[in-house]
Amino acid sequence: NILLVNSTKSKIMYFKTTLAAPVHHTPVSILGRPIERVQSIKFLGVTLTETLSWDLHIKLVAQSLQRSVGALRHLSSRLPTCLRKSVYCAFIQSRILYAISVWGSAGRESKLLPIFRAQKKAVRIVFGLRRVRSLGVVGGAHAQTKSTFNANGLLSVHNLYSLMTIMEVNRDILRHPVLCVDTTA
Repeated sequence: NILLVNSTKSKIMYFKTTLAAPVHHTPVSILGRPIERVQSIKFLGVTLTETLSWDLHIKLVAQSLQRSVGALRHLSSRLPTCLRKSVYCAFIQSRILYAISVWGSAGRESKLLPIFRAQKKAVRIVFGLRRVRSLGVVGGAHAQTKSTFNANGLLSVHNLYSLMTIMEVNRDILRHPVLCVDTTA
């Protein structure tokens, strides 16, 4: 196989820890053309940063979801609930699911909040719910969207991550079964 590298489209990124001291790197070139150094790059739809943090990817997914939520809000008065749910699955859930088993473990659960908030807005639009801001009521809007997720067979971003990870591990186990060893002997 002959590998051809397009130097005009190539980028270079040095991976480091967040606490690493700045290091000077020698410029890289291919056939005399300098290769641009970047701190983040989108690779197969997933944004990688030099510190391997998922914060930027999560921010970009949340922004993408916000645009889709706006479009869904615009369409909501013209579509019945079943079609709004289909639009949700096509434009919201599919974006959340893409490579979630890679970036969904971004650390603390709070890092996924921007995505979860956009997801809840979309669910409220799909099912025609108003945001509840009630004082003294345990749960308030959270309880309303949680019951709506459950009643309609939808999963939150956190649950989608868990499901997809379990499914991928299960698939790998079935593909490569582990030999059973009798430990009672």
